[in-house]
Amino acid sequence: MPFYNSEEERQHGLQQLQQRQKHLIEFCYTVAQKYLFEGKHEAAVPAALHSLRFRMNVHGLSSVELVPAYLLLAEASLGLGQIVQAEEYLSQAQWTVLKSTDCCYATHSLLHRNLGLLHIAKENYKEARYHLANDAQEYAMRAFSLAKEQHLSLHERNTIEELLSLISAEEAHPIPS
Repeated sequence: MPFYNSEEERQHGLQQLQQRQKHLIEFCYTVAQKYLFEGKHEAAVPAALHSLRFRMNVHGLSSVELVPAYLLLAEASLGLGQIVQAEEYLSQAQWTVLKSTDCCYATHSLLHRNLGLLHIAKENYKEARYHLANDAQEYAMRAFSLAKEQHLSLHERNTIEELLSLISAEEAHPIPS
C-alpha cells in the first residue's frame, strides 16, 4: 500500500485503484464471454471468477452488479455439465436480483434465459418454457421502452404491444406441444 502525504493524494489513489479495478472487471468479463462463445467453458471460469471478485471489491457483496459475473459462471458450469454448481450461481444471481430495486431489463432477461437453460439441462421443460418466455417478454419490454424513446409511430407501438400481449397470453394458456 503506497504512502500518501495528504488526504487529497489518498483519495486520488483510491480513485485510480477503483478505475483500474473497473477496467479489470470489463476485461475479465469480456474474456470470459469470448471463451464461452468459443465453447471453451473451462477457460471461461477463471476470467469470470476474477470479474466476480473485482465486482465485489468495487460494488460490495450484495450489489446487482455481481449478477453478470454469476450468470457467466452459471453458463460455464452448464457447459461443463456441472448442473449443481450452475444452480448455485443462478440462485445467487436470482436472490441478488430479487433484493434489488434497480435491476435493468437486460439483466432480468439474461437471468431468465440462464434459468431456462438450467431447467432444460435438468429436463424440466415446463419450468424452462416459463423462464424462456419471461426472457422473451423482458426483451420485448425493453424493445417497447426503446421504441417509446425513439418516438415510433402509433402503428409500430401497437404492433409491439400486441406482441407483448401474445407472450402474456401464451404464459397464461400455453399452446400444447
